[in-house]
Amino acid sequence: MAAENVSKSGINFELSYSNSLGAIICILGVISNMLLLVAFIKDPLKYFRNSSTYLVMNLAVCDCATCLLGPVFHISVFTTDYSSGWRLIYAYVAYWFGMASILSITSISIDRFLMIAYPIKHRILVKGKAMILWLTSIWIVSLCAVGADFVFGNRKRSEEVILHSFGATIVVFSSVFYVSTCYKLKQQSRSIALQNSTESRAQEIRILKEKRFLNTIIIIACITFLCILPSIIILKLHGTDYVLGATFMAIFYINYAVNPLIYIARFPNYRKTFHQLYCLRRSRP
Repeated sequence: MAAENVSKSGINFELSYSNSLGAIICILGVISNMLLLVAFIKDPLKYFRNSSTYLVMNLAVCDCATCLLGPVFHISVFTTDYSSGWRLIYAYVAYWFGMASILSITSISIDRFLMIAYPIKHRILVKGKAMILWLTSIWIVSLCAVGADFVFGNRKRSEEVILHSFGATIVVFSSVFYVSTCYKLKQQSRSIALQNSTESRAQEIRILKEKRFLNTIIIIACITFLCILPSIIILKLHGTDYVLGATFMAIFYINYAVNPLIYIARFPNYRKTFHQLYCLRRSRP
């Protein structure tokens, strides 16, 4: 009897740990992404009116939604039958948002490449309806991936391999665009170094800003890879270990919570906007 009570108390502790750790990170993620979205919408300093901002905003929407659904999805994995009822729906909706988040990062890499390699065409084509179509495509493709997993995921091993191959293709595709953009920026830097004028200095400043933005997105992409891949592997290998699983689920959700903090740390425009929007208003009488 005593051993049974000890066993139950151990399970309760593990469940409490698994539920609270992921939930805390998800709450912080919702707050950080909501603050970022409000900054984008209000835009008091008029910094956020370009294609990259819309893609980053879409990424923030995906991350915020994933963090909102996170605790329910997390509890369903560790406390109930994963394949039952509405919990399965929550799991696939969370999967949808997560896939849209990854595709948003990929889209940012494509957008930066087009902006650097073909600036005039980018300025003409990537705006208005084209941007709306691009964002809509992200959600449709993500939904198709979720639908494929729902239909085939538990039936055939080959379809699971196809889905994993799709994820690997996205990673490789993004990496190619990041490397190509870095190469283009280096080429432009070398050509500007041979000039000596006010215009060349302005171009040099622009290139430095582009490099900072590109490096930031690369950091975010690396965090995504380091948080998601180990978590998925551990959950597949040790799905019944509550503590280990909860720890890696928390690492998984860190990916969706830290992006706004990275933007603030690396981008002066984001820091100025947050200071104007949240700090100055509080300091006013």
